[in-house]
Amino acid sequence: MRKLIGTDKIDLIYTLDGKEYLTHDQLQREVSDCVIEQGGRINVVDIPNHLNVSVDVIQQHLSGVQNKYKIQHINGQLISSGYID
Repeated sequence: MRKLIGTDKIDLIYTLDGKEYLTHDQLQREVSDCVIEQGGRINVVDIPNHLNVSVDVIQQHLSGVQNKYKIQHINGQLISSGYID
């Protein structure tokens, strides 16, 4: 794994404890899953407690989550289209 990271063949996100890695697509998928698990609505600052990733990393990937999974970012909260319906 370190060899791949060192050669820039793969771009990974480290968790806060440094024991796990996530790809960018996996992080977006897990954020979407977290929103669904919480009933379709969650505050962005609560996501790090569930995913063990910093708020800054999550905020960097919000646009991808919004586009890919049809989740809206309103007043610091992620809201699924199912919740709005």
